[in-house]
Amino acid sequence: MFSVHCQCGRPVNVATTQLNQPIKCPSCKRPIVCVAAESLDDRAAAADFDAALLVIDGPNRAGQLLRLGGSATIDIGMDPTNTLVLHGENIAAGHCKIVRIAFEPSVWRIEDTSGAGGVFVNDEQVTSHELADGDTLQIGDYEFAYKIMPSMAHAGGRDDASLQNAASLKAETSIRRAEAAPLVAPPSHADEWPVCPSCQRDLDPGATICIDCGIRIRSGRPLLMSEGLDENTVYGNAETALRLISWVIPLTPLPIPIASAAYGKHKPYAIWIIAAITLFISGWIFIASSGGDSQHVKQLALWPLHPDVSKVEDWEIKQVPHRQISADGVPRELSYDERREQVIHEHRRTSDHFHWWQLFTHAAIHDPYSLAGFILHLGGNILFLIVFGSRVNAIIGNLATAILYPLLAAAAGLVFVLKAPPGTVTPLIGASGAVNAMAGMYLVLLPAHYVYCATWFRFFRNLTFKIFALRGFWVLLIYFAYDVAMMFLGNAGTAAQWASISGFVIGVIVGIALLVSRAFNCRNGDLLSLTFGKYAWWLIGKPSQWEEKEVVAPAE
Repeated sequence: MFSVHCQCGRPVNVATTQLNQPIKCPSCKRPIVCVAAESLDDRAAAADFDAALLVIDGPNRAGQLLRLGGSATIDIGMDPTNTLVLHGENIAAGHCKIVRIAFEPSVWRIEDTSGAGGVFVNDEQVTSHELADGDTLQIGDYEFAYKIMPSMAHAGGRDDASLQNAASLKAETSIRRAEAAPLVAPPSHADEWPVCPSCQRDLDPGATICIDCGIRIRSGRPLLMSEGLDENTVYGNAETALRLISWVIPLTPLPIPIASAAYGKHKPYAIWIIAAITLFISGWIFIASSGGDSQHVKQLALWPLHPDVSKVEDWEIKQVPHRQISADGVPRELSYDERREQVIHEHRRTSDHFHWWQLFTHAAIHDPYSLAGFILHLGGNILFLIVFGSRVNAIIGNLATAILYPLLAAAAGLVFVLKAPPGTVTPLIGASGAVNAMAGMYLVLLPAHYVYCATWFRFFRNLTFKIFALRGFWVLLIYFAYDVAMMFLGNAGTAAQWASISGFVIGVIVGIALLVSRAFNCRNGDLLSLTFGKYAWWLIGKPSQWEEKEVVAPAE
């Protein structure tokens, strides 16, 4: 904690965590901002901030007393990454900067970095100027008075006279305004100074959002922080890939997700490694099975608790050829019972019993019985894993992803084991359950971020395609509805489809649990914050809680 003087002479206590934030003077209610482009400890801050800019006029910040401190350059402009953010019609993104060149007393130099709106000192345009006590500055739409003021480490005392001298150097109209009334009258009602409901900071009059917390003040609903994908790159890469893929898959009835714009601070190494392992094992199993070796599929696929190899469906018997060549080369007709026995023999040859490790290994193998089925099954799961799983990975981190993914696969597999009808002999293979669980987590953690999708149709050499963006929750709900429809209309609800759908539901539950645990920062873009705004904070915490958890070290 350190102290600075207000214009009225009242000392105001400031915490080092309150740098660049407006603090009201308890006496005159004027907002004071200690501006610094670096973090400072209490000892350094107490002897600093002896130079000040008083905002005499401007679209906002009017009346604020800006105490300048620190040794790092203070960037000024409209871009939110600047140390001092000014909004106005004549303010550039990076308008100018103030550079410190001496201490005790402070000496600062202002430099024009854009040339767009211009920088004026004492009514003269400058590109670089060493500021002196009493200078008046015009930066775009804003007018300032510059003055050297005592810090609390030096002799105190009322400082309003010195700033009035600075204001007297303004243009004639400004002088008359200063003599008629205070430079900026404090607001008569507290409501005119908006207060962020999350961090409790005083905001500029008329403000509707808190940039620090990234929320709308009235509702508490968040402003989305996106990855900032280069759309030209997304479109270019997608077009190149579609021209090849469309020869194998000429038509897609559903939008195919190809990229997500959801933001996350972690590189998704865990999902990349999981995808690589899945591709390797699935490819190895497919090659081995093509040579007639089904032993690995038996061991890795997830089998029901008690498969009944004698249970034969009529459609399986019909697949067995009626006429076969005997050992002596004579063709003969097979009876219905003989064909049924052949099916039972094949069941015994390819079937296995339930083993606990199959809850995890089934997610690493995909349809090994046909090339088309293998490509569609594996390709679809890997695509969804990369688009949705990598974004969840970027939020929760690599360690959490590496732990959660196999557990989600096991949970979906367990539903299959419990849901499979008695005597079922068909195993569960594929990562659909685990991938759908990651998609369910995406729906909770990152629902409103845009997902780029593609649809296409190829007719011989003619390819028609479209690439467009949808909110993530629309894409996921479309596929969820499709899975439910196929379960009831297609195969009357097989155990494998139940595992896939239950994986999505499990992912939603896990995502909500992660939010309630307050262990991961979703940048306020989660389903509960978007839906309920500040009314969800009692359950998932305020956005401002992450400011202390994620402290960014200042650049050297």
